[in-house]
Amino acid sequence: MNKFFVLIIVLGLVAMNGCSKSDEGTGEPGGKNKAVSNEAIQTASEGKTEANSEPRLLAGETGLSPRWGSGWLDLPTVTDFAAGDVLQLRIGGTAAKVLVRLLPEGTFPDSSVGIVGGAVIVPENRIVDIVLDNDRKNIIQISVHGGPNPWGRFLLGGGNGPATLESATLVR
Repeated sequence: MNKFFVLIIVLGLVAMNGCSKSDEGTGEPGGKNKAVSNEAIQTASEGKTEANSEPRLLAGETGLSPRWGSGWLDLPTVTDFAAGDVLQLRIGGTAAKVLVRLLPEGTFPDSSVGIVGGAVIVPENRIVDIVLDNDRKNIIQISVHGGPNPWGRFLLGGGNGPATLESATLVR
């Protein structure tokens, strides 16, 4: 009878230990594995943002203005970006320096509201990584601005050419 009782106790402990091990890989607080969710990133209109370890090409309609030396990506839905997010932007055009802007909903596209940091030097491979230092909420457009002096307020240099935005990738 004692052997049967010990066997039941051991099986119960093994079963409980097995359940706790399977929870470790879920990324829940206290789990040792801290796995990152593979769920799709949700936009601000859906109310929350989920983690995603894979780079995600951002969809939307691109546009450009030769007159202003700028290019943009209009996002299909209002989107929130978080501090620490990295935007990998493929820059077209001939600009050696660009300004990057995340335009919030309700803001006129001809304003400089939403500039991220300052001037960014475009490397030879034409891909710039922008690490966001704070949350950016309700974003409807990502744009890059070249030329000698965007909005008459940001001196990028007399020989600086125009910029276009060929693609934008989000890395979380």
